[in-house]
Amino acid sequence: MRDADQANAGRRRADYRSAQLGSAGRAWLMALALATTGCTASERVTSPAAPPPPQVPAPPVFSNACLVTRIYDGDTFACIPTARTDTVVVRMLAIDAPETAQRLGTFSTAILRFELPIGQRIGLRFDVDSLDNFGRTLAWIETPSRSNLNVWLAEDGWVTDLVIAPNTAIASAVRSAVARARAEQRGLWARGFASCLPVDFRSSRCFD
Repeated sequence: MRDADQANAGRRRADYRSAQLGSAGRAWLMALALATTGCTASERVTSPAAPPPPQVPAPPVFSNACLVTRIYDGDTFACIPTARTDTVVVRMLAIDAPETAQRLGTFSTAILRFELPIGQRIGLRFDVDSLDNFGRTLAWIETPSRSNLNVWLAEDGWVTDLVIAPNTAIASAVRSAVARARAEQRGLWARGFASCLPVDFRSSRCFD
């Protein structure tokens, strides 16, 4: 009888302590019990893990990198090569954009300004001759979004082809791109580009 009385008294004391602890205290005791009974991590209630930080892509590394400083027209711009302080004028290889005095010159110039914003780092790729008779650097252009900007401008219809030997490395790609753009009336071809090509305008064979 004495053992039963002692057991009842123990249960009353446990109930009294439980009531004193309240819900927060009982939760703490439950967490302590889980920790001491060897429960696995999958059996415990855990907070979701924080998401990993977003991956920031590394900037592209260009051979013959150059920092764009000015756009002259749809195929000519200026930039500062890496490790130099002087500016070079770049004439883009194998393409020919309308002159700024031509009716369509503002279109092609605006496109090149969009593709080569001031301050953007680009890559210059050279052919056999790296300079023309005016001292301009001859190159095709790599940008973060275009592996060959010259060909892209031809494909989208903003320039025609102008290949001068011995610089023929991208001639076939540019000519094919121009042919597709012209056949499908893309870009300037839909605005009468064929009526006065830049080479004819410079030679005064047409005016527009």
